[in-house]
Amino acid sequence: MQSITENHVGKVGRIGGVNDDELFTHKEAAAFLRCSSASVYCWVSRGIITPLKAGNLNLYRKADLIRFLEECGQEAAQKRADKKAEKAKKAELDG
Repeated sequence: MQSITENHVGKVGRIGGVNDDELFTHKEAAAFLRCSSASVYCWVSRGIITPLKAGNLNLYRKADLIRFLEECGQEAAQKRADKKAEKAKKAELDG
């Protein structure tokens, strides 16, 4: 695997020819996730997203960001299903 160097910063590049190994800068990761830069910092500090370190720069793998979005989507879907089941149960008891 190619090492992470300064020339990757500010670019979405390929490492090893695998598309999911694209790297994003912090700003690009926030744009990809459609959130604020502060949210990305928060998730990093909580260990939810793990960046690659290149000196004092944080770089983010596209595959990791996609996995994060999928996990968030699954959690949200489960919460909606739980609320719906709870509402139906309450309606049944009231009914």
